[in-house]
Amino acid sequence: MLLVHMLTIVTLTMVGDAPPVPGVHDPLPALPAHEDAGAVRARAFDHLRYRDYDRCLELLNRAKKLDPEGDRDPKVVSARRDAEKALREGAPTTQP
Repeated sequence: MLLVHMLTIVTLTMVGDAPPVPGVHDPLPALPAHEDAGAVRARAFDHLRYRDYDRCLELLNRAKKLDPEGDRDPKVVSARRDAEKALREGAPTTQP
């Protein structure tokens, strides 16, 4: 009898309450924001224009992960090449 009593207490203590279940009228959970590769590339082009080459490449790489095909766009290829060349040549970088 003592063993059954102890097992009941241990089981109830370990199980605890079930997680809350959302009600019918509760708001839906918010989904994480989805990044648009085109918008990320547009920001990268802005950073290139301001000579922030590190940030430009960082954003181009992020966009490439989202949309690898878009990295073949001539404008993207040119921006990547210009930023890499500027960094290789030791051009000073500025931030907007």
